[in-house]
Amino acid sequence: MIPPKDVDAQKFLTDCARSDLEKSSACIGQPGAVIEVVVSTHSASRETVQYAQRYGIDLIVVGSHGKHGIQGMTGSTANSVMHTAIVDVLVSTPNRMKRQLHLAY
Repeated sequence: MIPPKDVDAQKFLTDCARSDLEKSSACIGQPGAVIEVVVSTHSASRETVQYAQRYGIDLIVVGSHGKHGIQGMTGSTANSVMHTAIVDVLVSTPNRMKRQLHLAY
């Protein structure tokens, strides 16, 4: 997505990301579940771990592309979160997430 020339590009893209995430979270959330959308322009893994520490989160759920082996894990956000978080981390692949969503509804 290319922001219009007359607006702050970072703010525009952050607002678009927040809007997309809020729409997605509304579709997958359970009734009564509290979902907070947080958008950051910093390192996803670092921000995720720091957020969990700051708010006393006891489980981090992070998605992965589902690649296997060293090549698939090197540099991945999921791998970094798994190795730096001091709480449990659940890594789910796209196929597993689809099955879980299907079972939930």
